[in-house]
Amino acid sequence: ELLRAAADTSLSSDRRIEILKEATKADATGRAMNELARYYLQLNKRAKARKWVRRALSREEENADYRATYAAALWYGLQRPKAYKEARRAIEVDPEHVEGLYWSGRFVVWSWEMSFFTG
Repeated sequence: ELLRAAADTSLSSDRRIEILKEATKADATGRAMNELARYYLQLNKRAKARKWVRRALSREEENADYRATYAAALWYGLQRPKAYKEARRAIEVDPEHVEGLYWSGRFVVWSWEMSFFTG
């Protein structure tokens, strides 16, 4: 219920964050924490996103969705090799995980571009 309420785009960012933080208290899984991390990524608050997704992972270490969110947070924080590692871990959990495959592929293309254009 709280996650649905937090998805209401007519609310202010601060209110949505409050609702998501409230949801984390009632959620035994890491789902609400992951959603909060994803919202912080939308707001370009990478450090906060990393903090919350790490908390989600502490509850469900083998969750491919959380691993992919962590990969995104690391990617946008310019920690590309670490992002690739997390994307690969998401794929290990679920070989067909779309976001895991996306971040993994993005790293491969980025690596190629770095070696092709700078080599």
